[in-house]
Amino acid sequence: MRNKKFDPETIVLIGVGCAILAAWPLLFGPKGLNWNAEPKLPAAHQAAAPAKDLPASSAKDAIQPAPGPVATPVTSPLAAPLAIPAGGRDWAKDFPPVTLSKDGFPATFTIDPVKGSVISTRLADYSTMDGKTAVVLDKGVEPGALALSAKNQDWKLLKVDSSGRAQGELTVDREFAAGDFRLAVRQRWAMADVPYALKYELTVRNLSAATASLPELYVWAGALPPVQQLSGDIARGEAHAIDQFLVGSGANVDVRAGKVVDDKLAQDQAARFIGVSNKFFACVLFPDKPFAAGNINRQTESEALVDGKKLMYHILSCAGKLGAPALAPGGSQTWDFKYYAGPKDIKRLEAFEPASTAVMHLAWPFIEPIAQWFLYALIFIKGLVGSYGWAIIVLTLIVKGVLWPFTHKANRSMKKMQKVQPLLKEIREKYKDNRELLNQKMMELYRTEKINPVGGCLPIFLQIPIFIALYWTLDGSIELRHASFLWAKDLTMPDTVCIIPGIGLPLNPFALMMAATMLLQQKMTPTAADPMQAKMMMMMPLVMLLFLYNLPSGLTLYWTVSQIISIGQLYVNIYLEDDKEKPPTPKTA
Repeated sequence: MRNKKFDPETIVLIGVGCAILAAWPLLFGPKGLNWNAEPKLPAAHQAAAPAKDLPASSAKDAIQPAPGPVATPVTSPLAAPLAIPAGGRDWAKDFPPVTLSKDGFPATFTIDPVKGSVISTRLADYSTMDGKTAVVLDKGVEPGALALSAKNQDWKLLKVDSSGRAQGELTVDREFAAGDFRLAVRQRWAMADVPYALKYELTVRNLSAATASLPELYVWAGALPPVQQLSGDIARGEAHAIDQFLVGSGANVDVRAGKVVDDKLAQDQAARFIGVSNKFFACVLFPDKPFAAGNINRQTESEALVDGKKLMYHILSCAGKLGAPALAPGGSQTWDFKYYAGPKDIKRLEAFEPASTAVMHLAWPFIEPIAQWFLYALIFIKGLVGSYGWAIIVLTLIVKGVLWPFTHKANRSMKKMQKVQPLLKEIREKYKDNRELLNQKMMELYRTEKINPVGGCLPIFLQIPIFIALYWTLDGSIELRHASFLWAKDLTMPDTVCIIPGIGLPLNPFALMMAATMLLQQKMTPTAADPMQAKMMMMMPLVMLLFLYNLPSGLTLYWTVSQIISIGQLYVNIYLEDDKEKPPTPKTA
């Protein structure tokens, strides 16, 4: 049986690693790794600073929003203020915003009748990280959600009628002068049958005596900043993107923040739906008929003042193209939509529209289906055990149990490789000057001992996509947000129980347990490396601890449980089965 004691050199390495961990805040400041940074919601998003679009658009691509005057001038050529007749009335004062709500539903939508858009969506059951205010979507960017826009056209607002009100519904009629034509725009919003959703109807009617050839029309699908600027969450692996689900190919095209290079997204294909999302929240717009090719993709740069420093971030928004209808005198055209603005809760999104789960962005596209399966499993198990902490433990046990045969094979292969190391060393020394004969003798040894040189690696490689998918599922699930377990108050945040006085180092038990189990597993794992390489491998858990100390507690809980199971399997495979491999003792006559 292998000696499991730590040698003096290993103990010294562990001590050096612990000293580095303790001294890190002193060397690089108490926020060097953002270990204990209090998440702050920048005031710039609550009262948005003037924004500028990236990239700047040419005059021919300028989009003019059809709803009346904006309350605050903006510099964007894509959202320039409308031309309002001189001496016009105070529309905003005469027609104040209207809030739609529904009994038992957590979201309330505030609509501006003058702009014809959703100017805020309040999520009563999701608070900012400080726990003081509700998360608010669709705020601070023009045009607002569900606003109608026309390309290269100044529309002058002539009339507003917002008297069409009922429980959970609002109908707004507006009239515009557009060039030589007069148009009527009717918008109807109604609370849908599922939470966080609206039913939306848009009608454009020609009030002129001549046929009206309208410019290209667009309807906007909301806007979102990164989750840290929206709700104060510390984002690790922010999934901030614009989505478009294409018709025909069935592919989902997404463009991540910082990579928007023009105002067109997949302009040669129609889109079944469009949306924008960050790590935990999403705005999704489904038309009754697919959007035409040539939808608008916008990236707006904004800034916030945090701790006296300017923080730049992107706000993403998009609009679906309705086309350029030609309306006969008195003629009209109507479009119907479904709009979702709320959490990236996979059950809620599926109830709204199954295809909308494409905006989850839990993992890489080829791993995304596995991650979503894990999320469904996690939610189901939580319903049985009553806690997401226990659900993580149970799910980890199930996954490790399914993968037990693969891990068993890898452990046995590594043990065999370790046992033949002395023979391999002799062969290398004996045939070091003849590479061809060296390889031949090594392969003969492998065949004699029935060893596959990659037998210890291949089973591990097969497990990697599964563990990556489970890791990302736990990292990106809004279900774990503000969910507590044992001493961890929020499974999406580190499980800090106290701050060590004097050095400002937070004490995160799950992270320390994770490192300890990694260290023990490394010590137990058979290795063919030379002693110096083996000692370097012993340092890996300490290096990992330095970089992963501030992981969300849901992830460190999963990692710790997974390591404990692996240690148990190593003990069974390598130590308890040693006696089974020993040849029987010969009987004496």
